[in-house]
Amino acid sequence: MRTRKKAGAVKHPRAFTRLDLWHKNIEQLDVEKQKKEMLALIYKRMHDRVCKVCPDSGYDGKCYSLDPIGCALNRFFPEIVEAITRVDSAYLQDYLDSVRERVCVQCPNQDDHQKCEVRDKADCGLNAYLALVVDVVEDVLRETK
Repeated sequence: MRTRKKAGAVKHPRAFTRLDLWHKNIEQLDVEKQKKEMLALIYKRMHDRVCKVCPDSGYDGKCYSLDPIGCALNRFFPEIVEAITRVDSAYLQDYLDSVRERVCVQCPNQDDHQKCEVRDKADCGLNAYLALVVDVVEDVLRETK
């Protein structure tokens, strides 16, 4: 039986080899790793700069939030960072709008009419300290670029 040699086989420009897919997966893992490291750094800085000034933070470092289901800064941390990174503005209101659209809508404290009793009583850490959280996120993003 004769085997035919493939003379000048042309690779389709969109075809991926296993090696190409492996490299793509490695790059994606690197991006995910960097994202996790950045989130960890932002969380640490947020805890150092925001939670330390919050009256609901105990001397033991634990959160004793008056929010019945726990502080929104902890419950929605990745979503908060994402909402903040989608905005580039000199106005806090733009960040507040983004957070309300992407984070508050997920919170069970807010009703269907966007009313939140916890926020209205000034017991929402996210609402109370949003300016500090924005500063932390933007500082870390600036440092890591």
